[in-house]
Amino acid sequence: ANCLVQTLRAMPVGLAILAKGEKEVVVQYLDLVARFWASEENALTGDAKEENEALARENKFLIERWKLEIKEGRLPQHKMWD
Repeated sequence: ANCLVQTLRAMPVGLAILAKGEKEVVVQYLDLVARFWASEENALTGDAKEENEALARENKFLIERWKLEIKEGRLPQHKMWD
C-alpha cells in the first residue's frame, strides 16, 4: 500500500514531465503502475477478493484512459493529476 501512495503522489511529477513533451516516458510509467495497481492477479483472497478485482478493473480503465489522453496530447483530467 505504501508503494501505491508514493505512486499517486508522483502523478504531478508526471504532469511536469508531460509539460516538457515527454509523453512516452509518462505512458511507460503508467504501464509500470498498471502492473500492480490494475492487476486482478494481485487481488486479495477471501471476502475482499471480488471487491479488489473490481477495483483493479476500474484502475485499469483509468490508466488506459490517461494513456489515451496523453497520446492525444491532452493532460489527464483527474484529481490525482492535480
